[in-house]
Formats: sequence, structure tokens, C-alpha cells
Amino acid sequence: MLVFPPFLFHNSHSTAQAPLWVVEACHSWLNRFRKILLRLKKRTVDIWPWSSSPVPLSPGERSALFMDKPLIPALHSATKYTSNLSARSALYSDFYLLIHDLNEPFLPKDYQAFIIVENRLTRASGSARRKLWEELHKRYILDSSHPLFAAFWSEWIRAKPEAERALTAYVLFALKDPLVCDLGTNWLFPYLRLAPSEIRVEEVLNFIQQSSSSHPEVAAWSAETIKRVAQHYMASVRDFGLARGKGRKLTVRPSLHAAPIRLLIKALRLTGTKDIDVVRSPIFRLLSLDSSEVINALSELNQRGELHFKMQADVIELDLGATR
Repeated sequence: MLVFPPFLFHNSHSTAQAPLWVVEACHSWLNRFRKILLRLKKRTVDIWPWSSSPVPLSPGERSALFMDKPLIPALHSATKYTSNLSARSALYSDFYLLIHDLNEPFLPKDYQAFIIVENRLTRASGSARRKLWEELHKRYILDSSHPLFAAFWSEWIRAKPEAERALTAYVLFALKDPLVCDLGTNWLFPYLRLAPSEIRVEEVLNFIQQSSSSHPEVAAWSAETIKRVAQHYMASVRDFGLARGKGRKLTVRPSLHAAPIRLLIKALRLTGTKDIDVVRSPIFRLLSLDSSEVINALSELNQRGELHFKMQADVIELDLGATR
């Protein structure tokens, strides 16, 4: 026999209050006091505990504070690939417009307000502004308390040519996305060396599909997702000045600029890498520099006064401050 709650038979013209089930009272209480269920409030001080700490922390201690979130994702071998590029490209033009006229770096909530509240990037609707913020936040570290973004900002304001700024942003973008970093150091690198050389979406597709052996998460991506990631990666390469052309794309070998190289050195140092290992790192392949060419590049930048570099056997003097 079916049992119905008593309030279903209650007279709608009566002034008496309808009885409630016990579970309804429980849900009502939970809704009124929902905040007590939160274990950790989302505050900057909780996310970046060292930002206000009076005691300097070592790179290893900083990385430990991330637990499952490494300080620099692309320099951590266990970081999974993400399909962030399946929605849109690197959005470098929007990133540039957001920060190019600022005199200092800001916290994420400030950049969010610049986009959503002040509408600095001129989007027609609130939903479009919120979506743009989400996509930019996925692609770039936008946080003045993050050591990598602090390093990026110091190089961004020192960079003068637009090409140098674009490459510096490319380094920041690649260091946050392991897939972009691996594509740049393994797949794109030989094409940059042979520039101008034609690059094709199909080759990026093959690289991503073959990476599923070392990155099982790729196997869960649909064929359409992989295709869009490949297409948007190619568009991003062009936006950063590493290729030209819309339909048929040809690589452009980047010139030697100090800011992106200094940023890579700072990133390696943040992970605790010693200077002798810095000059041997394959990460410089992002800028079309083989490990055998890094020393020559640093020596040239030393002659130009962009940094101080001296190497004798395994002893290295490397100061990233300008000497001129």
C-alpha cells in the first residue's frame, strides 16, 4: 500500500502550517549552515603560503607546498597532458592586451576584474568575458605571488622588441602546459632548425597519438579533441612568431633574445637545477637552441651585456642582471 505524506491532503484554505518530513528539516538546516562544510576557504594565503612568509623557502620547499601541483608543470615529468588547446589557441593577443600597459603584476582576482568587470578586452557579454578569463587562466600563470610569474614579469618589462616579448610569453605558456613544451622541444625543434620548413597539422596529430604510451590520459581524448588541439597548437605557433602563413605554415627560426633565455634559466633554478645542469638542459630547444649551443648563446649575451656568463671546465659564473 502506498503511503503519501500528510501535507498532500492538507486543506489549501487552512491557516495551519503543513507538517514537514524529517529529511526536509535536515536539508533546510544544511542549506542554512552550508559554509561549515568547507574545509578550506579559497584565499591567496592558502594557495601560495610562501608569498607572505618572512622566511625564504628553497625551491624544494616551494614545490612541496604544491603537493599534487608542481611549481612548474612542464619541468615535472609526472605532470599529465591537458587538452586546454581544444577550445581555443594560446590567446596571445588577449594576453598581451591584458598586461602590456600595466606597471606592476597583480593577483588573479585583479586580472579577473580587469577582464570581467572593467572589460579591458572588450567582449560584448558577461558570459564571453567570463569564458575568456577561464581560458586565459588555464593557459598562463597570472599571479604576482607565483615565483614563475614574478620571473616572467621582470623579463617582460626588460624586453623591448615585440618579438622578444612574444618569445618570453611563449616560454611562460609552454612551461605551464607539458604538451606544448614537449611539442616544442621534440617535434617543432628540428623544423625551427631547418627554417623555413613546412609544418602540418597531421604531424602534430601523430605526435599526440604516439604520446599515449607515456601519457595514458591522451587515450581518453576523442579524435575530435586531438584534432582541435593540433589545429590550435599550430595557430599558437604562428601567433608567437615561430611560423608564418595561414593555410600553409612555414617555420621561422627565432632570433637570439635575452629575456626568454633568462626566463628559462630562472625557471630551471626554481626547480633546484644547478647552473652546470642548466646549460645542458634540453628545455632551450623551445628557442631552437640545442644543448651544445647554449654555452655559445650565453657567451654572446654576455658580450652584449644582457647577462654575465663565464665558464671554465665545470665552474660557471652566471648572473642574470644586466652588465651594461
